[in-house]
Amino acid sequence: MKFRFPVPIVLLLFFSVDVEAGAWAVGVFDNDDALDFIWEVQSGDPPTPLSSPFKRAHHSGGYIEADLGARILAAAEAYAALNGKPSPDLPADFAQWLAGQQWGRDRKLVGAAENAVKRVLDVESSELAQLWQESPEDYAAWVKGVEDLLARLKLPSK
Repeated sequence: MKFRFPVPIVLLLFFSVDVEAGAWAVGVFDNDDALDFIWEVQSGDPPTPLSSPFKRAHHSGGYIEADLGARILAAAEAYAALNGKPSPDLPADFAQWLAGQQWGRDRKLVGAAENAVKRVLDVESSELAQLWQESPEDYAAWVKGVEDLLARLKLPSK
């Protein structure tokens, strides 16, 4: 019995390809979607509005995919930083960029951020929460971090 392999398959047997895995850890900025978002906000052509994930969540029809959830958390971290409550994990270049911006205590946007973050935490409506729930230890750490973000988003009463 003879075996015939197409040339591309035989070549694959002899050559290996290095593939880098994407970032994925419990911190808000420990994933590719969040890092892509902050790059798009700072450097995109045209720049992505910081509030865009909140608007997408509002129009999403209920369910929030993991990539949008990560972007919501990154944008909410930016608003927390702009209101004087930055995360110690905020990337330095993004913190520096935010320092030069004129936004801040916009109650409507902070409210939109809070609502969107709460939806990301909800296992029924968030793919990101569902993915983290698959690992109970990591899920607990992730929830703790997101709840800390929610607390830092709170603006003082008028």
